[in-house]
Amino acid sequence: MSDKTNLEYWAFFPAGFSGMGPEDFGIKVGERKEDGNYDATFLVPAEKEWQMARLLMHLLSNNFVREDRPMQVTKTEHITRITVEYPGYLGDPNAEHKY
Repeated sequence: MSDKTNLEYWAFFPAGFSGMGPEDFGIKVGERKEDGNYDATFLVPAEKEWQMARLLMHLLSNNFVREDRPMQVTKTEHITRITVEYPGYLGDPNAEHKY
């Protein structure tokens, strides 16, 4: 069994396509919602702006966004936060890889 969590597996797929490795960004997960899904926030440092733009386009084009839960993007001088929905069918985000 791997030591990566479900959340890490899920997050590294779009981040990898964006040219980022696990050391290039952070991710935080919110509380479980009524529908079993979670909000997950990618934290991308300002110096990774081009990778962040590629990540944003990947998330938009791969339907991680629902009409009733739009993607949220906030940007400061130092960091960009992209909040999307982590699908609950993948299991507990902090559990070891199970799917």
